[in-house]
Amino acid sequence: MSGAPESVCDGAPSVPEAADAGVHERALQFGRHGTLVGVLTTPRCGATRMPVLLLAGGIIHRVGPSRALVHIARSLAAAGHSCLRFDLSAIGDSVRSPEPSLEEAVVADIHNAITTLLAEGSEPSPMSRGVALLGFCSGADNALFVAADDARVQALVLFDPTVNKTAGFHRRELSRRLYSPEVFANLVSGRSIRQRFAALRSDHSAPFPPEHYGLLAISAEEADARVERLNARQVRRLWVLSEGVTSYCNAPEQVAESLPRGWNPALDVVEWMMDLDHLLSTRVQVRRFIAHVRSWLVTIERERSRLERATSRDD
Repeated sequence: MSGAPESVCDGAPSVPEAADAGVHERALQFGRHGTLVGVLTTPRCGATRMPVLLLAGGIIHRVGPSRALVHIARSLAAAGHSCLRFDLSAIGDSVRSPEPSLEEAVVADIHNAITTLLAEGSEPSPMSRGVALLGFCSGADNALFVAADDARVQALVLFDPTVNKTAGFHRRELSRRLYSPEVFANLVSGRSIRQRFAALRSDHSAPFPPEHYGLLAISAEEADARVERLNARQVRRLWVLSEGVTSYCNAPEQVAESLPRGWNPALDVVEWMMDLDHLLSTRVQVRRFIAHVRSWLVTIERERSRLERATSRDD
């Protein structure tokens, strides 16, 4: 096959370079008000693996940063996953919904998208009874928020989510600053003192972003409690952290530190990928990210299938 990308439909090993050959795409309008707009990407030969709902961050619409969600959807579809990427209400092509609060609208949007993905993009198989949510930045926070209360979610891929600062974060930051030549030079020159005074005199009255940015912000305690609820359903989590998190997360172990009750090494995997930036701004970065996600999804599906077979034998 001269230059044609391999896919599971061809009986060949799946590769992260798989592009849109071998997949189908169609636009959908769906949701409780019929106002949500998305694109469903499905394997040419039919879905055989867990469907994946893709959630962009902030006010970015369904293509994602650097069109990353387009590439991810097509590559995952070539590997057997149906994928839906869509615009939250008031973002992109989806009009604003009449719900009175941000939380109510965003939660309902994601619930509606899960329902649509399962109805439109799934083949009857054990793994199609639920979905994986893959979120970027605030989309990852939204995914974690919704997954705790939606039993259809079986797996989470969280790219640069909020990771709350911990005592370990502050110890590591202090140690870094103590041994930093740049910090020492700033102290000697007085530059750091001037910067601190300038910050105190600055105007902090800038307005907050509008509510329809779509971030379901929660406290550290609530995040821990929601992850505990995920544990009760054995929901697997892949945390992918790029250089974009270093202002609030300075080591992979901080994820476990921030979830004292919820962290479960049997369910949580952290990929510390400092060679990626927050926008996955190059194709090489997108391919690396896709390779990790595809490998992880295959692993958890195999484990779940083995567990289901063992359970059926016991019955």
